[in-house]
Amino acid sequence: DRALGFKGDPFADKIFTPVTDFLVNRVEEKEKLNWFFIKSFFYGTLVGEHGVGKTMLLKWLEDRLKRYNKIHAVYINAAVFKEQINIPNQVLFPLLSVYEKMVSKPHKKLMNFDYLSFLKKKLGQKSVVLLIDNAQSLTEKNLELIKSLREEGLRIQIIVTSTPTEFEKSRLQELGHDELHITLRRLTFEESKEMIMKRVKAFGGFGIAPF
Repeated sequence: DRALGFKGDPFADKIFTPVTDFLVNRVEEKEKLNWFFIKSFFYGTLVGEHGVGKTMLLKWLEDRLKRYNKIHAVYINAAVFKEQINIPNQVLFPLLSVYEKMVSKPHKKLMNFDYLSFLKKKLGQKSVVLLIDNAQSLTEKNLELIKSLREEGLRIQIIVTSTPTEFEKSRLQELGHDELHITLRRLTFEESKEMIMKRVKAFGGFGIAPF
């Protein structure tokens, strides 16, 4: 990258931010996602092979949702957890004050029932949106917990990502009727070219030469 005059590696395997600046096309998928929230649907899937952009689209959605005061969006990458994910804690922790996070730590002193009541109190009028990447890695206990959150009256919507093969082998279909059903295609040649140009430009280059 130094030889080419770049300020960094535009091809690093990571999500560049702000995501909106690097997301190419996906107009149809964005419309489906907007409709999912307009209709207040509960559960939806975003399925595609490795490398098609599932995480990027999910991070784009997280960024969009965080602009709305009445929505508490929580992104979870299930693949990075080696064991049980404490989903209620993942939802609650961002809502705590600095004092609660560092000093009083009320979330560590509550029993299950009180925990949910405390979470609802912290949410106030907000609804929860769980954006679960690589959701096939969720444990059976996690799946049962997610189903119980809705049954306990928590206003929640869930979108999960997975590959087609891993989705079919998982129990994700038990979470509910898929009211999103996005199958993410690979980018076309022109879209891939546009994405490369966006990345190169972000690091001080221009065009796609010498690639």
